[in-house]
Amino acid sequence: MEVAYKITFPDTLGVRNYRTIKLDTTGSVGDAISRILGKNPLPAGEDPSAYGLFVPPCSAFDNGCWLKEADLLSKYSAARQETMEYRKRQRLLTVSLVDGHSRKTVLIDDLMTVAELVPLCTKKYGVSFGEEFSLAVDAPVAGEHRWLRPELPLRVQNVRDDQAVILKKKLFIGDFVVDDTDPITLHLVYIQGRQSIVQGVYMCGQEEALQLAGLQMQITYGNYDPLAHVAGFLNLEEFLPPTVRKIDFIEEDVYSQHRRLNNIDEVECKYRYVKICRALKTYGITFFAVKEPPKGPNLYPRAVLLGVSRDAIVFCHPTTKDLFSRHVLNQVSRWTASPLTFSFDISETIPETTITVETTEGEAISELINDYFVIAKRRRTDPSLSSLSMSDSDELSAGAVQA
Repeated sequence: MEVAYKITFPDTLGVRNYRTIKLDTTGSVGDAISRILGKNPLPAGEDPSAYGLFVPPCSAFDNGCWLKEADLLSKYSAARQETMEYRKRQRLLTVSLVDGHSRKTVLIDDLMTVAELVPLCTKKYGVSFGEEFSLAVDAPVAGEHRWLRPELPLRVQNVRDDQAVILKKKLFIGDFVVDDTDPITLHLVYIQGRQSIVQGVYMCGQEEALQLAGLQMQITYGNYDPLAHVAGFLNLEEFLPPTVRKIDFIEEDVYSQHRRLNNIDEVECKYRYVKICRALKTYGITFFAVKEPPKGPNLYPRAVLLGVSRDAIVFCHPTTKDLFSRHVLNQVSRWTASPLTFSFDISETIPETTITVETTEGEAISELINDYFVIAKRRRTDPSLSSLSMSDSDELSAGAVQA
């Protein structure tokens, strides 16, 4: 059945702003595009594969929608009353780091998945170990980010054209060998570690917090200046974790650390900062708030943190992050997620033990564990990456499966 569609064209094509064209809804989108080009051929030199049909944001598609050429046009019947655009799929994407600075723009195809976009972004920044990075966007909760699904394009995940994405470290393996010989990757590891420190994600004591704050002062302001660096100068929320900010005279203690770093250059300070972070018990662990099912009658589920690192799944206290239990990943034989739970099997026990928690983030936990297994397998089989592989004791089992 043929239906009349209003199609708009870019001015650069040298045609009218729009035309009404009858298209066969029983045919494919690719057939429809061929008919459109038959009515309005592209100028010489233009590549048709760089163009596509797009439905702008409307009641049927909140963030707009690219029509896939292999789909039947009838699949998009909800857009019949809308004006469709025949336009290039390329656009500029704004990328930032976790601190919101160092923004760069990358030319992308709007149909590319997040997994295809990450290499473009890491190359733009000159990052090593790019496979350990992914893209996120700001979450509704201030200071938190939402990871984007790697198998989906940005638009499908409601990322607006004017919205910046955040290039962020998702896996923590190669950063253990990052040093001052790779200042670009070191900088990204530093700013993400710094954010985790001041937000209290990485737990540290007062002595460590002061050392880190002193290094950050040297990185940010250079050498200590007794005339400028006085009480009230420092924004404690940007330099110290919540656990130590209210300690008496803590700002003067930061300056005392800062004074010891006179003439130490920025890269060296970042390297020292990252080395201290790496030694923390929660470094490299991604935490999820979950609940353990009640272990007896008349009991309630217990709120805990489930953490995933490069070699283990851990359970920690939700506030202090004290360790309750640890299960190494090479003994995890199977894991599965549902909308309200996450479960994994431990092969070290006979019979196997299944651990289940209540959570709405089961898919994110499952995806993160799978990413660690995938990257471990790749580094086992690629000689060029052998220096970045985990130790034999931490090597992940090739037999583990995601259900």
